[in-house]
Order: sequence, then C-alpha cells, then structure tokens
Amino acid sequence: PTADTSAEIDAPRGASLLQGWSSARDAERVVASKDVEGKSESEPIRVLTLLPLAADQVRVYLTGKGTVDPAFWTAVDEADAWDFMTRPLDADGMFALWQRRGRLGTWQEVVEAMVDLLLDEPRDRSALPRDKAREGAEHLAACMAFGKSLVFLLGDATPSDAQGVLTLRECLPPGWSPAERDLLLQRPLFAPAAYGRLRFHHRTHQDYLAACWLATLMRHDCPRSELRH
Repeated sequence: PTADTSAEIDAPRGASLLQGWSSARDAERVVASKDVEGKSESEPIRVLTLLPLAADQVRVYLTGKGTVDPAFWTAVDEADAWDFMTRPLDADGMFALWQRRGRLGTWQEVVEAMVDLLLDEPRDRSALPRDKAREGAEHLAACMAFGKSLVFLLGDATPSDAQGVLTLRECLPPGWSPAERDLLLQRPLFAPAAYGRLRFHHRTHQDYLAACWLATLMRHDCPRSELRH
C-alpha cells in the first residue's frame, strides 16, 4: 500500500528522502532523467511512500519469500512484536532474529535487536562506526525525551515557524562532522516527518535509547542529583 505524499518531486535522482527535497533545479534534473523519459513536462511526478504493513500483509510478505515456521507467528504474538514489523526491512530483521536464536526473547531483547538492525549499515561502516552511530542515536533520543519532542529539524537553521524545535547538531556530542550527521540520518532507525523534520521510526526506539543513555551515565557514576536535574 502506498500514500500519495506530494504532487511534484524536487529531489535529485537517487537522493535519500531524509536528505530533504528542496529545489526546483532538482525537479528539472528528475524530469530530464531517463527514468521519466517521454513524460510531458507539465505532467507532475507523483511521490509515493509505503504505508505501515498490517499483520496479514507481513504474513503474505514473509511467506512469499519462503516457508515460515508457524512457531514464528506464535513467537511474534507472544512478544507483541507486530508493531516492530511494519516495514519489509523490519519484518526481515525480526524473522532473521528468530531464525538465529530460535526465539525472539524478552521485550527488551527484541527492542535491542531491532535497534541494532536499524543502526547497522555495512556500506558506510568505516565512515561511521556502529558504536558511534549508537552513541549519536542515544544522545539524540535523550535530547528529544527531555526536550519533550517527537521530531527534530534536519538542518542547522531554525525557520521562523519552527522556533524551539531541536536541531540535530545541538543534540549530538561535540565533534560530529556534517558528513557523519548525514550518515546517521541515513540509517533506517529514522523516518521523515513533515516540514523538514525527522523522527525516530518507532517511538519505542526513541524511549529505549533515551533510557540507555541514562543507564550509561549511571554506570559512569554520574551523581543521581545531576540526573534529577
């Protein structure tokens, strides 16, 4: 299932949605590309996004790729994990977790495994090591939790209609380069929101990572008085 999110596209060919779609120039590049050869210049390019998969659609998707042991569906029910399988990548990851372990485990184990999956990106692991990606995600989640926000701005500048909205740069630890910030946002842990904002794909992941950030401070003997403030 798809949703029509825009009448026109102004993204460069091959650009990630999370990198923003911003200029008429990019629209001209798309229209001129081979992908839309033969289309009238006046004909708009539709932008479609995949809607969350329902449980029956997840069943169809996974069984269409091969035989699925009925015990897997039972494990998903028992772990109440359907909400973590709303995208094909998530469904594949959950099934791979079950195949590897022979079980899904506790709720915490499921969430931790899915966060690991969504933070892992073998193509650019050398540019942004997984440990650093995890550190950045935890800092961002903590800022959003204590800032009482579910979204953050993609760029550094704060538009007039977004005063008070967190920016990615101010949420990450010092020393992160613009390239590293971009690599972090390309992880499927994040999803686009409206008006140049981003969010964690699943609210549970945001809350869990914020809790992990607090746990790290406690392991390093951060005084409880400071944690309260």
